[in-house]
Amino acid sequence: MDAIAQLALMTKTKLVFESQDSFLSFPALTPINYKQDDLDFAKALNKPESEIVLAEFSQLVNSLPEGVIFHGQGSEFLWEVYDQWLNNMLLPKDGIMSPDEKSQYEQAKELLTYVDANGLITDSLVSANYKQYRDAWFNAEENYKSQQLSAESCNDDSAKYQWKTVDEPRLKNLVSQAFADWENKGQKTAIEHSQAVIEQLGKSSPTTVWNDWRKAFDPSLDIQITSSNKTNYAPTGFSPSGIFSQEWPSFKLTKEEISKLVDSAPKELRDIFEETTGETNVMSLSFEFRSVAIVRPWLKKEVFDAHFWKFPENISPLSDGNNPAKGSWPYYISAIVFARNIQVVMQQTSQNQDGSNQLVYHAAPIKTLPKFYIKPRVISPSILSSASTIELAKSITPIETNQILKPSIQLQEKPISPTFRLAAATYMALEPEKSLPSSATFHPLFMPLMSNTTTNTTNTTNTTNTTDHDISILAFICKRLPKTPDPDTAIKW
Repeated sequence: MDAIAQLALMTKTKLVFESQDSFLSFPALTPINYKQDDLDFAKALNKPESEIVLAEFSQLVNSLPEGVIFHGQGSEFLWEVYDQWLNNMLLPKDGIMSPDEKSQYEQAKELLTYVDANGLITDSLVSANYKQYRDAWFNAEENYKSQQLSAESCNDDSAKYQWKTVDEPRLKNLVSQAFADWENKGQKTAIEHSQAVIEQLGKSSPTTVWNDWRKAFDPSLDIQITSSNKTNYAPTGFSPSGIFSQEWPSFKLTKEEISKLVDSAPKELRDIFEETTGETNVMSLSFEFRSVAIVRPWLKKEVFDAHFWKFPENISPLSDGNNPAKGSWPYYISAIVFARNIQVVMQQTSQNQDGSNQLVYHAAPIKTLPKFYIKPRVISPSILSSASTIELAKSITPIETNQILKPSIQLQEKPISPTFRLAAATYMALEPEKSLPSSATFHPLFMPLMSNTTTNTTNTTNTTNTTDHDISILAFICKRLPKTPDPDTAIKW
């Protein structure tokens, strides 16, 4: 796959998956690939090899994303700085909740969260269910955008007719149905009402809310140590966890679409590539994709939106809220785009018996996404948190699946927490849509799919069979923080 096709791929990926408050970071210089079984993190409870992958994955997605090229190396991880933020927060004096307000607050918490036998706070089954239906709607939207871009780039009248009369109405219907499921099966109104209640009433008692945040992340329990190489990590997974038994949408690029995407590619992408003039020899590129949300049971994202805390003057803010944002940690990875069943059709020259040349097309599966043709040094001021000090793609060491990034703190060895151990046994045994037993403990890393779709699919072509056991990370979706902290000026500190 040449640089022209790679530029088109990144451009389309941005158009499909980016939003107003996010950007994509691509592991283009250091492709990150896994076997499907490697991502079954439930095995981490009793299989050292799987635990190593979980530790590596947790470190990757908790690194600070610094631009369009993901390099995955840093001196700190999100769980470390999050612990520091909580410890250094300044809170105003608590107000007084009325008995009725206190009751409303506790009822909202009870719907949204679950307290396990160790006192750790995690998402309730209802809340986790809400997030899965929300993410299913995201996936339906992404599939629609991907197919729409391909249709709009096509000059074939019959293909355009097919899109307008058949494919577009069908995909729009799937988006509408996914949103309806989010509203009904995901209890969207009830969950968001409870979130609003906690946000509003929490202002009256900042200490109460801070205590909930602190209980949700206890480093002595939440930071694990791998049994084999003594690596520290805060377990971080993705949701839904059972995507590999589902059918994935298709992501396609034709030569015609590649040409149009390259012409419209944003400057920050053009600037990182080597030569992208001329014509590509890629006739088509296709793969299956699936975006998944990153699950951090130990992190409460409400921290970033709360206006009742601030830092001492000697501590830098996390984000100034601008775009591009600046600060000590202005972005975090909120989702991942996986790819599998990658197939490229290449245009090649073949010599006839009479010595003349002819063009032939060769279709071949690619197990994983290859290294991209990127310039050796990259600075992308438009999406970096500190463009004057960060140089991307500079002496980057490839990240292999058996290489663990070095943590910046060391902990005493301890056994896996009972919550973490019991979680897999409880959740992997549950059937979709069933209720959680009141006596059970669980962990959202092992949330089952809220779906009855169990069909395992394998793509085939008339020339090649491909397997879905090789999984690549196409991109990290990075969330932009609002101004953080942003204390209410009406509060008396």
